[in-house]
Amino acid sequence: MNMPGTGERPERDAQEKLSVAVRECPLRILFIFPQVWDPCKTNFSGQFTMLPESVSGHIFTLSSRQQPVVKLGRFLLRWKEIGASTWQGLWNGLVARWWLPIWYLKRGEVDVVIAYDPYACGLAGVFLKWVLGARLIVQMNGDFHEYPPSSSVIKNAIMKMVFSLSMRWADAAKVLNSSQAAYVRRLYPALPVYQFHDYVACEFFEATPTTQGTHVLFIGHPFHLKGVDILVKAFLLIADRHPLVSLRIMGYSPEPELSVYQALAGHHPRIEFLKPGWMEAVRDQLKDCYALVNVTRTEALGRVFIEAMSCGKPIVASDTNGARICVEDGRTGFIVRQEDPDDCARQLDRLLSDPALAARMGQAARARARALFSEASYERCFMQMTREVMAGRTGRAAASPSAPTLPTA
Repeated sequence: MNMPGTGERPERDAQEKLSVAVRECPLRILFIFPQVWDPCKTNFSGQFTMLPESVSGHIFTLSSRQQPVVKLGRFLLRWKEIGASTWQGLWNGLVARWWLPIWYLKRGEVDVVIAYDPYACGLAGVFLKWVLGARLIVQMNGDFHEYPPSSSVIKNAIMKMVFSLSMRWADAAKVLNSSQAAYVRRLYPALPVYQFHDYVACEFFEATPTTQGTHVLFIGHPFHLKGVDILVKAFLLIADRHPLVSLRIMGYSPEPELSVYQALAGHHPRIEFLKPGWMEAVRDQLKDCYALVNVTRTEALGRVFIEAMSCGKPIVASDTNGARICVEDGRTGFIVRQEDPDDCARQLDRLLSDPALAARMGQAARARARALFSEASYERCFMQMTREVMAGRTGRAAASPSAPTLPTA
């Protein structure tokens, strides 16, 4: 008679051998991105150069400059130039995300396609999945399920249809927060869902010497979505109480939109609008700021949160999914009510009135970034996701992803 459970051992041993084989076998990945302004910057290239030697592949996107091919670690990046007009941009996007991959790659040369979003990239991902015989992971980087991406009813309807198509043909979804995860699981209960943060160049920002300056900082765009109007109103409420403090607003805002916000600020001498910049310019603004303030109307995670935390800066943020993950209310910063300038002003005043509190919160924020959002954390979660999805291809069910999820704080 067999001892209880002995019949399960051969099956477990076979599963373990399969798991080891999957971990050690080469993995070929094709990434599809919408557009990348400077792909050679560390905040983009680092997510590829850090991957183990067994992982290689291709990246296709639109970019601000055209160059035949760039090598990022064991990945080859190819792109088309962002078009000068909407129609040219659409055409170049089709070429970059649909035509170039099938021109350079053959069926069987890619194991996994990873689409940056469930819209244009996701649609291309579905096509490439079938043409190249690969598995498909679709990423969800915005909270469009809560905050419509457009004021156009027709555009929103089209985006919902494309979202549905991408998710129905995906082999897994990668999300940033628990709200996204719940939404995807409700609509597609059989789809494996992985929740973890995107790659952020934390070491680059953490290595920068910092000081507690006299300006509070906002970074982001578009301005309305990111709540710049709320921030300006909040700062004006406390400006007289803190005559040495200024507000810097950094981000892309073309005319005539910029003039509207300058008028809203009353052309206040201590409210400064800065042009957007590369990661070095972002670092230079963060390193000497007093705090980061972001009272956005929606935020799925917030890369700038993690960058500020890595610089040891406290954060005042509106109550979004991203803020609840990144900011520990009362310890690394303050979470304020949505679209409430008075609450933002109250907590910002509290922080500005107590430099020692701001310093303690900044130190706690840096520790939180190290613990939860490091490059090593991203690599670990990413590799676990891709290996589990590939294991599903070779026979092991990928219905219960075990990649660690971020806290909802």
